[in-house]
Amino acid sequence: MQVLRLMLKTVYIPTVAGWLRAFNFQRAIIWLCACTIFSSCGTYRTYTSLDKALQNPAAVQRLKISNKNLGSLPAEIVQLQNLKELIIFRSHIDSLPAEIGKLKELEYLSVTSSRLQKVPPEIGQLQKIRRLSFAYNQLESLPEEIGNLTNLYELKLNNNFLQQLPAAIGKLSALEYLYLGENRLTAIPVEIGNLPGIRYLYIGKNALESLPVSLGNLVTLIELDLAKCGPMTEIPESLCKLRNLEVVYIDVSLLIPGCLQGRMGHFQLIVKD
Repeated sequence: MQVLRLMLKTVYIPTVAGWLRAFNFQRAIIWLCACTIFSSCGTYRTYTSLDKALQNPAAVQRLKISNKNLGSLPAEIVQLQNLKELIIFRSHIDSLPAEIGKLKELEYLSVTSSRLQKVPPEIGQLQKIRRLSFAYNQLESLPEEIGNLTNLYELKLNNNFLQQLPAAIGKLSALEYLYLGENRLTAIPVEIGNLPGIRYLYIGKNALESLPVSLGNLVTLIELDLAKCGPMTEIPESLCKLRNLEVVYIDVSLLIPGCLQGRMGHFQLIVKD
């Protein structure tokens, strides 16, 4: 990893604080922010067994299942009508029931490091959901209904087998964090340029042939990962419009437009060999 050049935007910030800002201290405290915004740091009693949760379903607000050989999530999950957080980790789940869409109070859904192969269209019924993670699974596609999640703040889809994204992803008007790294994407839909508040976008380690010009519309973007994106050879000049950009990860072989090179004093460009 090589840092080509770094110049702080605000010279009055003390050196140490400036260094932390340049290296994106905000990202390091995402978890703390999540605690404040999403009440996921112990406010709710954590149930670790679905069987026990179903004994008193009205009381269950947080269910965390890990290291279980579930195969699938039973439809009885619908009984947990007050559930706000559902976390499933390393539980060999390959599917979610359609009933998942009936958990109307759900704010955080995480199914990670499992064998999830398909997301039901009913996922679009979770109108209160703020954080959604399907990282480290076997997903090849997503339903268009995911675009109905207009309160979604963070979406993690990294480390899957995704080959394309639905155009409806551009409807996620509240989205700020989007993780798409380490998939099999050959293209990014032009509709991604419709995300009005996106701040962190990670699309590295894919098989992209090009980037949509519409990326230049993401004026709130702070950090962009384009490293090891695939056969594409250049970055669109439209990225020069991203005046809030602080960090960009790219491959050493990518052709950087001149307008972007001229702004390297205002953000950190990290080249990965």
